[in-house]
Amino acid sequence: DANKPGNMSPVANDGRLVINGVRPVIRPATDGRREIHLLITMTQTIYVPLSDSQTQNPEMNDIVFPMRGGCSLILDPLEGRVKYSIYKRVESKLRMKRVRTDLNNQIQKIGLEEALQRGLVNRKSSEQEKYLVEPFAIAHREGNFHAVY
Repeated sequence: DANKPGNMSPVANDGRLVINGVRPVIRPATDGRREIHLLITMTQTIYVPLSDSQTQNPEMNDIVFPMRGGCSLILDPLEGRVKYSIYKRVESKLRMKRVRTDLNNQIQKIGLEEALQRGLVNRKSSEQEKYLVEPFAIAHREGNFHAVY
């Protein structure tokens, strides 16, 4: 549920690409003039199993956590091309391992039920299972405009 505590995206937490903002930015050109570019920010959230293998505790086998990624693009509207991009891959194995380790440590301290109540982890649903794969590499979320594709 997008409105659940711990879920950052106000629109989609199911693997869909969310465009969080499109706004103009003024940047200095190499010749000293000012250029107007567009800043586009996008995010994506997928659900990842908390356990990277079947655990001894069957209760943990249906626990997932939201893995987020996104990107910021600076576009030149006159040339119609991307000038710069900054991204964080939603499927990064290293980030996934760090988040998984951190969440498991937190669950050991506060317990699974508390982690579920805080929205740190969720129980896997059939709707979320559709979005456990097929990530789109992206990061940052700011802005007032939200569209889902």
